Amino acid sequence: MSIKKTFEKISIVDSAIVIIDSSEGIDNQDKRILDLITDKAKSIIIIFNKIDLIKNKKDFKLVTIKDIELTMRQIKNIKVLFCSAFVKKDINNILKYLSD
Repeated sequence: MSIKKTFEKISIVDSAIVIIDSSEGIDNQDKRILDLITDKAKSIIIIFNKIDLIKNKKDFKLVTIKDIELTMRQIKNIKVLFCSAFVKKDINNILKYLSD
């Protein structure tokens, strides 16, 4: 999907799932999309994939969650999850969360 279509779709969302590459972190384009989503969505799930590429996973998770909580406080229903699709780590946690 093109960026233009992404921005058009964002204007009509109630809920959103955003997948971010853990090894790259949140870049400017991700921030722009997240800013638009926070204005529209009532619920946001942010999934950080490729967590297997991060050396200090515990610190990365703590810092990432803290940053998101600080920058997206206006959203009450936000969930941050971490996984590795490549090594199939924590995929079941995501599926369980989505099914609940």
